[in-house]
Amino acid sequence: MLRIIFLIILTIPLLSCSGLYKAATGTYKYYQVSSEKVEYYSWNPMSERYSVRILKDADPETFKQITTQYGKDKNSVYFGSQKIESAQPNYFYLLNEFYAVDANHAYVIGQIIPNSDAKSFEYIGNNWSKDNDSYFYKNIELGVCDFKTFKIAPDKYPSRGSDKYCYFYEGKKVPIKDMASFELFYGNYAKDKYDVYWGSILIKKADPKTFVVKEKKDLSIAKDKNYCFSGPQTLSCNDLNKEARKFCGCSE
Repeated sequence: MLRIIFLIILTIPLLSCSGLYKAATGTYKYYQVSSEKVEYYSWNPMSERYSVRILKDADPETFKQITTQYGKDKNSVYFGSQKIESAQPNYFYLLNEFYAVDANHAYVIGQIIPNSDAKSFEYIGNNWSKDNDSYFYKNIELGVCDFKTFKIAPDKYPSRGSDKYCYFYEGKKVPIKDMASFELFYGNYAKDKYDVYWGSILIKKADPKTFVVKEKKDLSIAKDKNYCFSGPQTLSCNDLNKEARKFCGCSE
């Protein structure tokens, strides 16, 4: 007796390859349960076929699909075909598509968030979360310098956060020398009165006193009195389009 669990139904044309039909299942990812085993199917658009993996320790009698990526039985919780070690199935529930908690910890895309407290955990947005004691980026505990003053940068800088003493790019603490003069800019740039950074990378050639950034979605570029920059790299005028050449002061 075969039991297929569906959660999301998609209207898609019939595609076939070696007898496998995506439209026959109606979804890109799903769990399939028989009396003997539990399998996880995920669609590979390059080969136009499903990748199938057996959940080795899963109990078919008690297995339930939570979403197209999460499932559980009486003993364990799974993300895709991988068992989430330490997750408690009786207390496990989703906060959103990617984040979940059980009685003790929080999880993101099937990975435990170390030192997280399930009771006080909350998802903030843009991969950031927190509990009563810590802030997290994805599954990384930040170790903020001052919990009370930590804040996430505005939406146009979603990968960055800071407190009164420290600056973080994603889950990494960046060694800013002077937080009192620290500024964030478009395109992952930041600076204090001593240095300029792109993400967590120190741009050694940049001059912070004259450093400015062109704020435009399709043009991530910056300049100082000596150089023009794309990311952490210096550019010559020959590397630039007309708009960037004008911004960088290149002669025509």
